[in-house]
Amino acid sequence: MNHKVIGATRNVAIVGPYLSGKTALLESLLSVTGTITRKGNVKDGNTIGDSSPEARDRQMSVEVNAATAEYEGVRFTFLDCPGSIEFVQETYNALIGVDAAIIVCEPVADRTLTLAPLFNPLLSLYAEENLP
Repeated sequence: MNHKVIGATRNVAIVGPYLSGKTALLESLLSVTGTITRKGNVKDGNTIGDSSPEARDRQMSVEVNAATAEYEGVRFTFLDCPGSIEFVQETYNALIGVDAAIIVCEPVADRTLTLAPLFNPLLSLYAEENLP
């Protein structure tokens, strides 16, 4: 019997404002690791994330979507979080149980203000963990 040994498991949230490209990044990560053979497109409604009918109708994440990939002996569970402020509690809930977060934002100064709702809970969690 051939058993593949996984060296570690990492949970990584993908967060950012609405329409910043989080689901597209998830598709690219899954493609690069060989988990999928063809990247989907949000507009075409064929992505791994955003698979619910509501998400496909809205062309945006409405809940956290999970996908797993393996790379160089490490298993990654990616949590593609919604970016709309309407679903921010879903993102906050996901951030509690992850090892890292990838923050996706366009390189436009005006869009960086939309990151503030994400940074406040992250800073609070960090401060609680590092109290003397």
